[in-house]
Amino acid sequence: MSKKLIALFSALLMAVSVPAFAVGCGPKADYTVGTVRFANFDALSKADQGFSDKLTQLMENAGKTVNIQVKDANKDMSNCTTIADTFISQNVDLIFAIATPAAQAAANKTKKIPVVFTAVTDAPSAGLVKNPLAPEGNVTGVSDINPVRQQLELARDLAATNPDASKRTKIGFFYDTGESNSTFQLAIAESVQTELGIEIVKEGLVDKANLVTNFNNLADQVGAIYIPTDNTIADGIGGVKTANTVKKIPIVCGEEGPTEAAGIATYSVSYYEMGERCAEMAFEILANGKSISDIPVGDMLNQTHFKVYEDNAAAIGYTIPDSVKNRQ
Repeated sequence: MSKKLIALFSALLMAVSVPAFAVGCGPKADYTVGTVRFANFDALSKADQGFSDKLTQLMENAGKTVNIQVKDANKDMSNCTTIADTFISQNVDLIFAIATPAAQAAANKTKKIPVVFTAVTDAPSAGLVKNPLAPEGNVTGVSDINPVRQQLELARDLAATNPDASKRTKIGFFYDTGESNSTFQLAIAESVQTELGIEIVKEGLVDKANLVTNFNNLADQVGAIYIPTDNTIADGIGGVKTANTVKKIPIVCGEEGPTEAAGIATYSVSYYEMGERCAEMAFEILANGKSISDIPVGDMLNQTHFKVYEDNAAAIGYTIPDSVKNRQ
């Protein structure tokens, strides 16, 4: 090997080695938090970012440091379990679990390390807590339940302008049958349909490869479509948007990301703000020694954001009625 190649190799080795050495030899953080994220979906990533930003800020304000390790399970429940095991073996101070499979994996693996969850719609039905107002174990967090009834009222007002009178009270519910969060929201929707004077027409997605086909089938039957806080549909919202350039059906989504892509209006919950709320819980547990039992499971129903998306409406040739525009 020539001297020039040896010098180049040495320089590259130094470039790779120095940062690793600096990290390994740096001061130990006051707290270590392990984040297990079910998937790199937009909403879940926003929750992750909100948590990291807020907890880092809170610790800095208190003169403390925190090391947040984020591991993504790539939509695999078994990976959630493996990640939880890894964090437990590292004896982290707290586990932040994003989405139901991640939260269930962490809660099933440890009864000692505090677990704070988000992107779980109904914690009791997920087996995470029995009493959300006074969690009895090591688990608490923030639900991502959105105001389903208000969303359906929005969808009803959008559907009311459909040229086909037979579709004006029919609201499509598009969801992944494998997501417990979505089936929980479906139950809410079906429980209020009579009161709202609408008929819920459900279309359950079993295979994501059929997303567009399922959407088209639903769009042919209804005057508007509601998409709950469903990770699978949100991940495929680009396909929904493309299909809807033909179907031209007004859509209401449970959270910001899908609505920005394809929706007409929503009372959305912010996953970034959910993450921030979870960070406040984590700070209370870590820095102030607060007991889980004194931290009720929260939600974001008092922090929803009403928005209309005129550009999305124009893209499908839809005129948003004043009954929707004038909502608060």
